[in-house]
Amino acid sequence: MLWQGGSQSINIGKASNDYVGVCDGQKLTLYINGVREHSVTDPVLRDGYVGVSVSSFEIVPVLVEVEWLDISLP
Repeated sequence: MLWQGGSQSINIGKASNDYVGVCDGQKLTLYINGVREHSVTDPVLRDGYVGVSVSSFEIVPVLVEVEWLDISLP
């Protein structure tokens, strides 16, 4: 786990949200609805695969619909 916590930038309910993850070398940055939320640097990360996960440990049920996912190189 690289980071844990919530965000005030998430639209709750049936509103949509835009999530952007930027990988720049060993630095990972998360943006939610255009707001930079968090960056981490992990010297162990070199290259690999992309994964996406959505979860809630306290509020259930969690209903998530992903309309599209774009993975690209800069």
